Amino acid sequence: MNIQTSINNKENLKLKEKGFKSGFKTLSVKKGSVIDCSELPGLILVCLKSGRIRMLVGNQKEEIIASREMFLMRAGSCMLEIIYNSEIVFIMLDDGWNPLYKEIKDQSQTLQGNRLLFRLPTLEIKPGVALFFEDIFDENGLQYNTRDLQDEMRIQLKKAYPKRALLQFMALLDDEVSVFYDFINNNYSKYRGVEELILLSGLTQSTFNRKFREHFGNSPYQWILARRADQIQRRLTDGVEAIGLIMRDFGFTDASHFNRFCRSMFGKTPTQLRNRKA
Repeated sequence: MNIQTSINNKENLKLKEKGFKSGFKTLSVKKGSVIDCSELPGLILVCLKSGRIRMLVGNQKEEIIASREMFLMRAGSCMLEIIYNSEIVFIMLDDGWNPLYKEIKDQSQTLQGNRLLFRLPTLEIKPGVALFFEDIFDENGLQYNTRDLQDEMRIQLKKAYPKRALLQFMALLDDEVSVFYDFINNNYSKYRGVEELILLSGLTQSTFNRKFREHFGNSPYQWILARRADQIQRRLTDGVEAIGLIMRDFGFTDASHFNRFCRSMFGKTPTQLRNRKA
């Protein structure tokens, strides 16, 4: 069973139908709901004021975001599952964010690349940013859609976070990073090895490996291994799925091979990982 299957039967909330077309939107959402962002364009800044959510990208990639964290997502390919009751601020980015990213990138030439690694770049919501959110919504959840608020949000980010953190956080604003990142995340789980990914990309092996290290901070083989291990560990410890089902989803043909993989990556068998949660 893939991630999409596990989310299909939950209460679905289309963000577009909630009147969110631009600017800012705040929602209080109950545990078990799913926020569908698939009909929205562009990039959205998601700020989780409280609660816990799971972001689903396609059928395989998922990220868990904790309270008082924020992240960027490409709306058209994402769904958000509410793990605990959550209060969320959504900001549909206007065209003023691209100059900010370019400014930070130009000032940060000594920083080494835009390394997205294998986890979604997030930022802790600092007190100044949290106060900004409190000021722009009244007791009725009033929305403000003016450019002035987006300008103020950018000012708050520049005050609260170092350039290195912002450069990584806003990496999806970089077209080259975004295209390569999407290609890897949309295809790595569908093919057996790095060689097939390189062939599909149309790049030479040396160019592919160089771009991969620049954007992900690791070799393709190590990144894919870590990504698979991350997903396996999460499904074993957070879910109630049968271990055999998880094993088959990740292409393991027998239990002994799966046990060896888990022991080498986590120092525990699948059963021990599952029992640790209990």
